[in-house]
Formats: sequence, C-alpha cells, structure tokens
Amino acid sequence: MPLAAHAGYLTASGMGGVMGIKRPFSKATLSALYATPEIYAAKFSAATDRVWAARFISAEDAAAMTRSAQTIDPDKLQAP
Repeated sequence: MPLAAHAGYLTASGMGGVMGIKRPFSKATLSALYATPEIYAAKFSAATDRVWAARFISAEDAAAMTRSAQTIDPDKLQAP
C-alpha cells in the first residue's frame, strides 16, 4: 500500500534514463487511508492476495510480504 506518491518518466534514451520523484503523503492523507497499522496491514494483505492470485508473485513472496506489513512501524504511517 502506498505511503507516498511516485511519478516518473523515461528520457529519450529509454530505461537508462529513468527519472522520478517521491512525495510522501501528508499526515491527513495517511490517516484517511490507514487510520491504524492494523488497517494498513489488512489493506496490504488484500492487495497482496490479489497479485498472488494473478500469479505476479509467488506464494512464498506473498507470505513474506504479508508478514512484513503486519509488523509495520507506526511511524512509517506518519508524514515526515
């Protein structure tokens, strides 16, 4: 689940010229999206289940990703 907005583009040279920017979400946006670490973990788990079901990731990776989301540091859900 995103904690920031990401934007990017390819330069004329293609993949060797990828440029981008990351803008962390505001505290208000983070609170609206994920009021608690448990809500974040539940949304992350549901999204992980969808990409696993579509066979974009392995079952092992899905399990590891879900475990990681369940132990997210609450400070990561706060804007800098």
